[in-house]
Amino acid sequence: MLSKMPGMSQVPDAVKSQMDDSILVKMEAIISSMTKKERQKPEIIKGSRKRRIAMDREHKCKTSTAY
Repeated sequence: MLSKMPGMSQVPDAVKSQMDDSILVKMEAIISSMTKKERQKPEIIKGSRKRRIAMDREHKCKTSTAY
């Protein structure tokens, strides 16, 4: 999955070897849990909203690994 991302050919092999696809799955779940406005300006996200995003991320990650 990482090799298909734009710009990954420029990342050193040592860094690539430390990266894991599961990190991308978690990041995708976080981003998909955010509103368009939150994606544009993440600094507007307050504590309680961060907790809800984190809980939603956990749910999405567990669901995606179940398949």
